[in-house]
Amino acid sequence: MQSSHPSTHTLFPASRAAGLERLEAFAPKAGRAYARGRNVDVGEWDRQAVSGLSPYLSRRLITEEEVIGKVLEHHTLSAAEKYIQEVSWRTYWKGWLEQRPGVWDAYVKGREEKALLWSEDEDRARRLSAAVSGRTHITAFNHWVEQLTTEGYLHNHARMWFAGIWVYDLGLPWELGAAFFYRHLLDRDAASNTLSWRWVAGLQTRGKRYLPSADNIARNTEGRFDEADTLTVAYQGPAFVEPPDRRMLSFPEDDFPGPRVLLLCMDDLAMDLPEAWTERVDQVILVDGSMPEEHQNASLLVQNFNREALHDAWMRWQDVAPVRMVSIQDLPDLWPDLMDQDVAMPWVTVGPLRSQLDAIWAAAESRPRVLVRDWDRERWPMATSGFFGFWKKYQKLF
Repeated sequence: MQSSHPSTHTLFPASRAAGLERLEAFAPKAGRAYARGRNVDVGEWDRQAVSGLSPYLSRRLITEEEVIGKVLEHHTLSAAEKYIQEVSWRTYWKGWLEQRPGVWDAYVKGREEKALLWSEDEDRARRLSAAVSGRTHITAFNHWVEQLTTEGYLHNHARMWFAGIWVYDLGLPWELGAAFFYRHLLDRDAASNTLSWRWVAGLQTRGKRYLPSADNIARNTEGRFDEADTLTVAYQGPAFVEPPDRRMLSFPEDDFPGPRVLLLCMDDLAMDLPEAWTERVDQVILVDGSMPEEHQNASLLVQNFNREALHDAWMRWQDVAPVRMVSIQDLPDLWPDLMDQDVAMPWVTVGPLRSQLDAIWAAAESRPRVLVRDWDRERWPMATSGFFGFWKKYQKLF
């Protein structure tokens, strides 16, 4: 592997150092300035009040604990509550989905069924094609398609407007919208993306859905878009279905010594692992979870970001132990030589990578030991119902 690998993305260099630098610059603005400007999408990255840390958080190039800790060096909890809540949604969504993995399975099944259904009907295929190529009657929506596909990023408020228009104005299946986002977002996260789309579509919380408003869009884009004559709520959206029963999370004990072989993947590339996890490590194996394009279907921007993030991790972990990079397709052949070497890996959350790894471990009839960060061990079980019940318990940990 080469010793240097410059980033191909000017807005989001894919390294831990870049994430920490952005965090350092943003943390002083995470209080009143963020609360005042967070809903406004002015369309220019360098003028936005948001942090832009989500691509780094999604791969744990930096962690939620690091971000909130740095923010609290500059602000009280109450002063930075809006921003800390925004970061905490990521923890909440992960905890909620870990306790209801059947929701992910249902989404995958629905996505595959809807993709087939909408490809076989000429009118539906035309409507879907117009949406994903930004050729609809809604100028704002078309702009967000272009921004998403060229930058790999959308302001959080724009994501809500986009999803609301997709479901209620264009009448498209929410599952295909979630898949479109997941294909292009640099901060792609299975829990946050899937459950946010479910919430917009009225499936996450009974009686609650997100309807787009032309007034809201005009006001929070500083008048850049006036869709008063084009935006309609023409479709009802899907019927609410009760999610599967919640299952109790079962974590492994945390008092055993660290492993000899540390297996890492795109879920957790940070260097802030507990010392007990790394003090005995003789070898680090980085697993490239990218599948062939026909399966993964990620944009080129996402593929490049993932590759560069893995390279960055490879460079950093060399100071700990010898590092190998392997493809997930090669892991089944490699595993028989590793399974007797005390291998462990951080918990991989529900999503495509977890599904791939579960299939590998099931076929091998063994799996690595699982390491769970204290942050996740304490917080994920709190996500039993709605966010604000979670937040009431969560904030007591600070």
